[in-house]
Amino acid sequence: MEHGFAGEQVGASQHYADLALKTMRLLHVELKVGDSLIFHPNLLHRSGANLSEHQRVPPERAASRNRATLF
Repeated sequence: MEHGFAGEQVGASQHYADLALKTMRLLHVELKVGDSLIFHPNLLHRSGANLSEHQRVPPERAASRNRATLF
């Protein structure tokens, strides 16, 4: 799937993402503070806008500061 910039973020082509939504199920996952999800690189995924006052911390930075539990 083609990727490109949308503002300051890099993401999949919106055209192809829209086509995927016509044939694939959209699954919403809510996380608690400190939780992480790790995706296979070929899994189409996205994230909504961060509306909180807190910055999202990449797992590699969080794991280096805290003990991380992997499942």
